[in-house]
Amino acid sequence: MDAEELDWGSKARRRWPRSTIDGRGRFAVVPCAYPMAGKMVYPCISLFGIRTEAEQARKSMTCPAKSLCIGTHELVDLENWKRI
Repeated sequence: MDAEELDWGSKARRRWPRSTIDGRGRFAVVPCAYPMAGKMVYPCISLFGIRTEAEQARKSMTCPAKSLCIGTHELVDLENWKRI
């Protein structure tokens, strides 16, 4: 694992500290949040190195808390923290 991959994972960890971070890359797919201990939590953030892979994953993603899923999965570019 190179330094850039570690950097994307650590950036994601700082932004979503209570979530599981899965994968490598600069594009994060963020599922719907659900309430836990008075805060909104994102269960698992998936990282992808290629934007098209992240877009496909966002379209086919199902939330772990299916009953709370409202279908607003976000794609975030970790380089500049912008939603895509």
